[in-house]
Amino acid sequence: MYRRLLVIVLAIYSIHTTLGVIVFAAEKTSSEDMQSITVTNELVIQKQTGETKKATLPRGTTITTVSSDPIAMTDIAINNTISRPFPGSSIASFHFGITDKHLVFSQPVRLDIPVTSPDGTELNVFVYHTGDESYSQVGLTSSSNAQCLANGSASKDPTTSIVQNGMITVYTCGASDFVVSPIPVVDFVDNSTLNKIIPVTTLDTGGENIITSVTATIDFRSIAGTNPANPSNGKSNSSQLSFRLTSPSGTTISLLNANTYNNAKANRVTVVFDDLASTIISWKPTAGTYLPAQPLSTFNGTNALGNWIFSVTDNTIGDGMILYSVNLHFITQATVGTIALHSSSVIDLWLYQPQIIDQIITKTLTGAFGVSDTVGSNTGRYTTLQASDMIGLNDTIAASNLAISHPWAIVVASGTVNPRVVFGTWIQSGYVSLTNPVTYLMRATAPNSGVTGSYTTNPSFRFTIPAFQSPSNYTGVITYTLYSY
Repeated sequence: MYRRLLVIVLAIYSIHTTLGVIVFAAEKTSSEDMQSITVTNELVIQKQTGETKKATLPRGTTITTVSSDPIAMTDIAINNTISRPFPGSSIASFHFGITDKHLVFSQPVRLDIPVTSPDGTELNVFVYHTGDESYSQVGLTSSSNAQCLANGSASKDPTTSIVQNGMITVYTCGASDFVVSPIPVVDFVDNSTLNKIIPVTTLDTGGENIITSVTATIDFRSIAGTNPANPSNGKSNSSQLSFRLTSPSGTTISLLNANTYNNAKANRVTVVFDDLASTIISWKPTAGTYLPAQPLSTFNGTNALGNWIFSVTDNTIGDGMILYSVNLHFITQATVGTIALHSSSVIDLWLYQPQIIDQIITKTLTGAFGVSDTVGSNTGRYTTLQASDMIGLNDTIAASNLAISHPWAIVVASGTVNPRVVFGTWIQSGYVSLTNPVTYLMRATAPNSGVTGSYTTNPSFRFTIPAFQSPSNYTGVITYTLYSY
């Protein structure tokens, strides 16, 4: 189906102000609602003439909606009422656009927003577009050179906005509700040591908890001053900073030694410490991936679970450091534990005479099968038992004649009791043939808290000797297998 795209060129009614900009006032330029509007000159939209809160549309900007709804230029406005409450604290809020419509711009539109925060304060800007579930930063960008995509998103993500002359500036690819929010300061240190506890309770590595590799990501800012709510952009004494990381077992390494950075002016940065990095830290704090002062591989082979401690020391008074976040990324080994036969691997069913009827023999095996869990991971695991046919000199006894039933309890041979180690479902109901694999001991995927131990059982075997079975020495194999999932 062919759809005609209506594009109109607006006859802009302009008011020349002392700023020398074009201000779109309330004059009606068209009586029709259009699906697309293109402005041919730079256009400034304000609630009223002279206000500092404004939106500036660059020349050639095309305006549409996400849902291709008809729009009228005269409906686009700025007001101080937002349609959706903001869940956090806010410094400023306003609506720009058309009520109940998600406008999309073909290029970034500049928003200048007056705030009461002191110059130099970092702030976040959030937006709620009609049809979204919540506030986000989708469509916002810090760059006037970003590309605006057809869905209203931007090709470059936003960064925090810094107050200058009582204003912040951000660019948007869409028009809806906008909220300016303060950045929460998590931790601050000045002329002291800050110990940040990082609890690691579970891992999503898909393996075990034993470390084979770890990286540390630090988001921080060294400031000239002692007020983290109003960090100064001046020169700060970054050379005083040092970082250390301590594992749950008490091993400590240095990530950054004092006097590594110099005293250059620095903004907020994210630094990754990685043994595989090729760059050594020098000069001022700069975002990137760097070698730690001491290798992170020191932690390899240890358990990742527990409380890690990131320590930052600032040894000069008057210019401190804001710590926004610390994140540790682990790669762990895929060891699934070990299987142990906790008695002789030979099961002797003793001597029996052939009979004219089937003979049913039961025997309890002490500690014949068990699992030694030396890792204590959260990974689920189970064991199976399966018997082969028993082969004699001239005859065979089928594996279906051998069955197993669970004992009364699981025995902890060593280590700690683990209530998550249980019997398989089938053998809990009675004797089960070992013709096919039968689940014996098992533990579901669940937080295991690093519990280790050796667990055995005393299973009951039922062996049926068929009538008129040929006399011979019969031997077979019971296969005991461990699976991890």
